[in-house]
Amino acid sequence: MSKEKNTIQEGRVLNKKDIWRAMRRHYLAISTYNYDSGFAATLVWELFPALSKIYKDDPDGLQASIDNQFKFYNCNP
Repeated sequence: MSKEKNTIQEGRVLNKKDIWRAMRRHYLAISTYNYDSGFAATLVWELFPALSKIYKDDPDGLQASIDNQFKFYNCNP
């Protein structure tokens, strides 16, 4: 792998700090679940910092990922 491609990849890899941040957000937001609005908005809020890091240079990919999370969690019981 070329050095240029490797440095691009390094900015997109989630580290332990990113995972812990998502976990802390999950514990804050889990109490907001209700059957009227579902859990999708809360889940997207939890994952947004990690998704932003993964799709740093691709705003269309970020939007597609967010849309995918809304569809998946709003269709599951």
